[in-house]
Amino acid sequence: MMSIQANNKTPIGETMTLNHASAERLETSGISETRLDGWLRPIVVTSCVVAIALLISAPLIFPSTIVLVLGSALVLGMFSLSLNILFGTSGLLTFGHAAYFGIGAYTVALLVSRLEWNPLAGLIVAPLAAAVAASILAPIVLRGKEIYFGLLTLGTAQLVYAIAHGTPAWTGGDEGLIGDFQPSWAFDLSKLYWFTFACVAGGALVLWMVTRSPFGDALRGLRENRLRAQFIGISPIRYEYGAFIIAAFFAGLAGGLFTIYEGQVQDALFFWQMSATPLIVALLGGFGYFLGPVVGAIFYTLLTDQLASRTEFWDVAVGLVVVVVAIGMPSGIIGALESGLRNILGNSRPRVPQRATVMSAAPAASSHQKTRADVTTAPVLLEVSNLTKSFGGLHVTRDVSMKVRKGTIHAIIGPNGAGKTTFFNLITGALRPDAGKVQFAGKDITFANPWDRVKLGLGRSFQQPNIFPALATIDNVALAEASVRGRTARLVGKLPAAIRDRAAAILKNVGLGDVALVRAADLSHGDQRTLEIAMGLAVEAQLLCLDEPTAGVGPGETRQVVNAIREIAQSQGLTILFVEHDMDVVFGIADRITVLCNGSVLAEGTPDEIRRNPDVIAAYLGADTAGDQQ
Repeated sequence: MMSIQANNKTPIGETMTLNHASAERLETSGISETRLDGWLRPIVVTSCVVAIALLISAPLIFPSTIVLVLGSALVLGMFSLSLNILFGTSGLLTFGHAAYFGIGAYTVALLVSRLEWNPLAGLIVAPLAAAVAASILAPIVLRGKEIYFGLLTLGTAQLVYAIAHGTPAWTGGDEGLIGDFQPSWAFDLSKLYWFTFACVAGGALVLWMVTRSPFGDALRGLRENRLRAQFIGISPIRYEYGAFIIAAFFAGLAGGLFTIYEGQVQDALFFWQMSATPLIVALLGGFGYFLGPVVGAIFYTLLTDQLASRTEFWDVAVGLVVVVVAIGMPSGIIGALESGLRNILGNSRPRVPQRATVMSAAPAASSHQKTRADVTTAPVLLEVSNLTKSFGGLHVTRDVSMKVRKGTIHAIIGPNGAGKTTFFNLITGALRPDAGKVQFAGKDITFANPWDRVKLGLGRSFQQPNIFPALATIDNVALAEASVRGRTARLVGKLPAAIRDRAAAILKNVGLGDVALVRAADLSHGDQRTLEIAMGLAVEAQLLCLDEPTAGVGPGETRQVVNAIREIAQSQGLTILFVEHDMDVVFGIADRITVLCNGSVLAEGTPDEIRRNPDVIAAYLGADTAGDQQ
């Protein structure tokens, strides 16, 4: 691992120089977990062109029975694509997506049959109706997390089903509604198929743009690491609410197309089994791939059509096929094809380069430490007053007060169970206090959300490396910067080149420039720690809070992390608050130290004052250690 060298530093804001291949990669790739690298790109592009050409020409080369099935597969593919933005992109597993598919389907059927609307007008209203319904239900279901979210979506879908089933005068009940729901010019199967293909292709293109947009990048960040996403300024509520409505909109579009293409609707469209279908389809095709749901839909529809004509136990056979695919091809059909091609032609993904650790001066000789006048007279950036937190009857922090002055490195130490991490979480917004006050830059942030604190200039790291493991190193930093600058709300386009340039410069500045294209999960433990510091720089933090930054790293990597902390404090004028157990690190770089014991402040002062404090010697350092220090 490389430590920071003064003559090898790129100032923040300047563009780091890369070789031609790397520069091209950074310029052309957005934030994503997979990259079409080298030979894979032309293969994928060629395959897509051939597949699209076959689908367009299907009425000209296939019999009408196959064309009819392919049209149904396209509608199912649109339905599954709409779900994929929730589960595949956002990580939200829903069991009630059929509610919005059914709303779209019945909107067209009712407008055409009851109000005699033009089917195309009904198709325009269908996704809007589904989106409106989702905007009402989303605040309810998004309160649930993980499996509880799924159960809430299932409950809302069953509620919609009960309403549809209980109003047969409008919905037709079990018998449903049957009629001429196609436009007058679409009674010819070929024209109806091409119309359906055009609608699905248009919807898929819009969804592709959304998933590749900065908004999609934020959703992937939430999926990869919801906690870390909050601490780079991404609001889960806002982005997941948006994803939920977008998914419902396109599910409504698929439902409207279903009514036009099939010419009938039933209340069974709302039932839970219908919600399972797009999940199965996406599983077959591959959740991690945008076109996975479409491939899965075509495979599933052709499979069920062929099996249904051969055996009455076709549903059992389909279930067995799904189980076999899930076990044998966990990444789906597309994932299996990609894996096979990589095995045959070789893997061209970026690898972690061999790096040498450059040792520098020991931290005890830090040149950063300020004079006593600097430490005591600098403006107060963070002020904590009488902060108290209990879990049940256990008081973890009691009336803790502390001031962190601008431009200083402030350490928090204490024995295990002293309340350091809880106190840290209260400052950064991971927990809310029972009493007390937290002020940052003159503003009361006691009950502010973590993402709001980040945008005020408060960043943090965690005890264990907390990053986006599936994203490239540079993408971790770029996402952090884009979020705090408000760029991740855009539904189209890519991140500005300036953001990626600055992300590259930050990585070079902290010694990670040569691993910019490597997946964060493949970095060493020390490099992942340094990456967290880089993300703190990317959010332009005034105060960077580091929770045990050297925990779990070896001596060489400890120097790398310590040097990074010292370097950014010197060059950026950054204020740093950190919790640490390594006393060599603490006394080597801290300007001021606060000692916690049993949830209360035991002592506070400069390193020399803490070394000589008898209470600290008795409660924390121990007599032998104290004697050595003296």
